[in-house]
Amino acid sequence: MFALASPIVHVTPDDPPMFLYHGAWDALVPPSHAIDMKRALDAAGVRSELRIERSVVGRRLPSDCMRPCHSTTFGYQGSALSSFGVAAPKKSK
Repeated sequence: MFALASPIVHVTPDDPPMFLYHGAWDALVPPSHAIDMKRALDAAGVRSELRIERSVVGRRLPSDCMRPCHSTTFGYQGSALSSFGVAAPKKSK
């Protein structure tokens, strides 16, 4: 029953691109869950990227990490959108 609640068992080749972002020290959900999901996505041929952030403790992201984290996330989103022929939004000034 619990297995059906896992997103890993629902991965299919037609899933959209996925960016997985996980804190290395997360005490609630171990990083191994994100790693397993990345492997399932890779096996299905789904475009995905996994980033495990070592400076994230639990659910708190240090403010000095925010800009590079946002840059990585938005960069992936822009790349994924362009693979579908959709222009990424322009950065606001």
